[in-house]
Amino acid sequence: MRTLSSPPKRAIFSIAYFDFKSLLRYYYTSKRMVSKIKRRTYEILEVASPGDKPSRIFDIFIISLIFLNVVAVVLETVQNLSVLHRSFFRSFELVSVIIFTVEYILRLWSCSVNPKYRNPILGRLRFMLTPLALIDLFAVLPFYLPMVIKLDLRFLRAVRLIRIFGSSPD
Repeated sequence: MRTLSSPPKRAIFSIAYFDFKSLLRYYYTSKRMVSKIKRRTYEILEVASPGDKPSRIFDIFIISLIFLNVVAVVLETVQNLSVLHRSFFRSFELVSVIIFTVEYILRLWSCSVNPKYRNPILGRLRFMLTPLALIDLFAVLPFYLPMVIKLDLRFLRAVRLIRIFGSSPD
């Protein structure tokens, strides 16, 4: 005799099948959605179409942030300003490094959209060795290296200026 707490075996199988089927549908839908997000991220960060407003806004934002970082580095060399506005300079550096780090990680994540860097591991390593990716890395390393090595490499933030004058990535 069957109790209310134990469903028939056929029902268990159909529930498990339904859940597995839903899980597969969700997986493939999510994978497509992530793929679209990755492609769009790549388009915004790397290959701007002439009429692509988000890409243009992002480019202007990053260029402005680079110039502001150069100005901050120069102003920080003035002793009076450095002492008076130490917390502002530190906060600005922290926000800038976070933005540049997120940008670098997003570039690294989305680079596999490009056929040259299609391979998930080797492609990303190849991308990391491109001149502009190295510039991006050198721009954020001065913030993280002092956690491991005692050096003041903040002047390397100005290296990002090369990015403005550089050509598009390989």
